[in-house]
Amino acid sequence: MVLQGDSFGASGARVTIGGQTCQDVIHTGHTTLQCRLPGAQGGTAQELLPVKVYQEGSSDSSFSDTPFLFSCAGCPLGARIEESSGLCVACRPGSYQADEDSASTCRQCSAGTYQPSPGQTACLSCEPGSFSLEGQEECTECVRGKYQPSTRAFGCITCPVGSTAEVEGLLACTPCQPGEHAPSATACLPCPVGTISSAPVSDVCEPCPRGRVSLTEGNTRCATCDPGSCPSEDGMSCLECSPGSSSNGEQASCVVCPPGRVAPQRGTASCSFCPAGTFAFQKTELPPVPARGR
Repeated sequence: MVLQGDSFGASGARVTIGGQTCQDVIHTGHTTLQCRLPGAQGGTAQELLPVKVYQEGSSDSSFSDTPFLFSCAGCPLGARIEESSGLCVACRPGSYQADEDSASTCRQCSAGTYQPSPGQTACLSCEPGSFSLEGQEECTECVRGKYQPSTRAFGCITCPVGSTAEVEGLLACTPCQPGEHAPSATACLPCPVGTISSAPVSDVCEPCPRGRVSLTEGNTRCATCDPGSCPSEDGMSCLECSPGSSSNGEQASCVVCPPGRVAPQRGTASCSFCPAGTFAFQKTELPPVPARGR
């Protein structure tokens, strides 16, 4: 219970109420004492009883047989009554008590709020980029791949397809750029060789169509090979045409020279006519080989 009076002193008082000696006397100021009366229970009933307060080392009471109006439930805001002792106990972190008529329990902070300190009358709101569950002492930052734009949130939102949250505690996700993709919501990655992404916010990269290549990572469009070479099947490299075949670079494969025309060297862009007085049989095409320098 809490007693209000004048000049109780800073420490060392002995208190009797109705002839019973209070236990666990605590000074909370020169004008306020808190103590436990044996057998007292928490409640709201009020009584007028004679109170004596003895200072340390003195046989005289500061207030002799003075009637005090007191309440067994008279705890300050931010505290609760401990029913086993009748003492006021500060609400723990993650909870609060705002009732003037103190109860025997503190209220837990609701989801989306928190309270790091004991003895408080209200909870604080979680900031954007974080959240909390019920009864939390602190807010938790959104993990990578998730975000939260609002205050007082009780969870985080997964980034939409083609965007990422690469660090914790973000308010929004970042869309991937053309030439990138997001296989997960934690990072935008360049498209692999042989594939492209022409639009932003992509979760996958598209393979190049037949006859086109993407020779480096992060491309936004497929390209043709140089004359004298043709694309590999996977679109990841250009292959030199073998002797006896040619390609103008736009073709999906090297073409065998027709009768009367020749390609004596690798990497020929077009077959040549035979000189006057000579001829050439149709030649079987050899497999193309990787182009030099590509």
